[in-house]
Amino acid sequence: MSLDTKDAVFAEIKAKGFGVLAEAAPALLEDPAFLLEAMKLEVAAPEGETGGFWSADHVLQYAPDKLRESKDFMLTTVEAVGKSALGHAGGSLRADREFFLGAIKVDPEALQLADQNLRGDAELVTEAITKNPDMLQYANDELRGEFEFMKKALELGCSFAHAAPALKHDKDMVTHAVQFGPEGLMYASEKLQKDKVIVLAAVVKDWRAIQYADAELLWTEKDIVIEAINQDANALEYISDIIGEEKEVADAAAAAVAKDWRALRKAPKSLRRTKNVVAEAVKQDWHAVQFADDDLWNEVWNREVFMDALKQSQRAMQYAPRQLMMDKDFVMDAVTNDWHSLEYVAPKLKADKDVVIAAVQQAAEAMDLAEQGVRCDADVVKMALETNQRGACKSLREDRDVVLEAVTQNWENLKNAVESLHDDKIILLEAIQQNPEAIALASPKLRADKELVMDAVTQNWQMLQYADKSLQADKAVVTVCLEQDGRAIDYVARSLLNDRDIGLLTVQTHGLGLANLSMSIKQDEEICMEAVQQNGMALQHCSGTIRGTKEVVMAAVENKWEASRFASAAMQKDDDIVALVAEGVAAGQEAT
Repeated sequence: MSLDTKDAVFAEIKAKGFGVLAEAAPALLEDPAFLLEAMKLEVAAPEGETGGFWSADHVLQYAPDKLRESKDFMLTTVEAVGKSALGHAGGSLRADREFFLGAIKVDPEALQLADQNLRGDAELVTEAITKNPDMLQYANDELRGEFEFMKKALELGCSFAHAAPALKHDKDMVTHAVQFGPEGLMYASEKLQKDKVIVLAAVVKDWRAIQYADAELLWTEKDIVIEAINQDANALEYISDIIGEEKEVADAAAAAVAKDWRALRKAPKSLRRTKNVVAEAVKQDWHAVQFADDDLWNEVWNREVFMDALKQSQRAMQYAPRQLMMDKDFVMDAVTNDWHSLEYVAPKLKADKDVVIAAVQQAAEAMDLAEQGVRCDADVVKMALETNQRGACKSLREDRDVVLEAVTQNWENLKNAVESLHDDKIILLEAIQQNPEAIALASPKLRADKELVMDAVTQNWQMLQYADKSLQADKAVVTVCLEQDGRAIDYVARSLLNDRDIGLLTVQTHGLGLANLSMSIKQDEEICMEAVQQNGMALQHCSGTIRGTKEVVMAAVENKWEASRFASAAMQKDDDIVALVAEGVAAGQEAT
């Protein structure tokens, strides 16, 4: 099938790629405007496909030879799709200087596709490297070996890496190259990397050149090393420890550290174990302590430097070497300065009572960093309790053994414990033995524990109110409470309110407790007699029959004459009762 119109061809290109041009009418393919317009089409390749029929320069595959031999047309295509168009240029154009000069002006990367002879053309290559210095690598060997050309190339920003090998051995060329950066010395021959004049010139220009200098040269020519250090302390990274121990070099390095503490990171080992140098760095920033050599801390008198870092930030402790982490004297000073330091010390010292107390004296939270065994120590817990104002110590809330010790010292410490520990019988027993009110803090499960509740109510009958309903219905538990005070009847289960023993115990100390008891108890003359003898006003809670019983009414009125108003109508008219009331009224008036 032949595609005769531009629109038809373009529609097919967008759907199937530039390969459909094989079916286009010859007249269209001979039209430069058509081909250039086709190259500008936005054609999206299917996912996973690239190049080939989906690449714009593929259009040129179908252009007739006369167009691919045309300078004007091919330069226009270079402008449209870049250097890739040159791959389709006619053979005669590959060696055409004027054509490639024009192409390079459009796209300097066109030099890559030029004929070998053209890549030796100084003007052509200069045009390319002016726009893109990386194009020097595509110049031919002969041109890259020309002294004057390479001088200009370096001035244009090209890398000395692309110079011909002969020039890398040329002292004058390398002397010129090092003026454009460390690469000049980097790609110089080994012989010239040992040349003092060249190396010094390179380092004076840029200290980073020192990394490419010969090591033996640096050993003998300390002024080169000092020059680099004076420019930038980072030069220390490329200086061996042996060279760094030389006095002149060491002095320069120390001066660099004095200017910027970060220089210590790359300083020779000899400096990193020198007290005054490290101290100077630490004064600037505590982070410097991490770069000190571990050997520095072997001497006790040097440790004050580390303490200076800790005074700036306890986080410096993370850089303490093992020997410091295990030294009790140092650790004591560290945790006294800031309790957070306990986090970093050796496990052995996290279990040391003296160390832990020194930390806990500042904040109870320090206990959380201690080893499990020492957390339960009575003195440690006591100290933690004194410094736990904000309740921030996790161990005092969650650690069972620690909480037990804390409760042993004061039952009220149970209030801060997590809910799960309120279900620990041993902890609750300890608390209740100190104060029965601790039963109020017990879990619902333990409030139903008879042993625990008996321990509490034996000390204070009022604790019956916190007992589980099942124990408020337990006669033994209730009896213990009522023997102390009949008012405990307020917390007794309904099932026991009909029990005669319970009723009798109640009214013996709390006559008005008769009100809580069942009707059968209120009809019991003996119990009612006990009640009114304890409090005459209890008569109001007796049954109607009892309130008409003269012996009970007499006992009530003898206790409180006001109780007469609760007697039956007949008893209120009884001469003996009336006489007792009169005596009571008279006695009250006399007292007034």
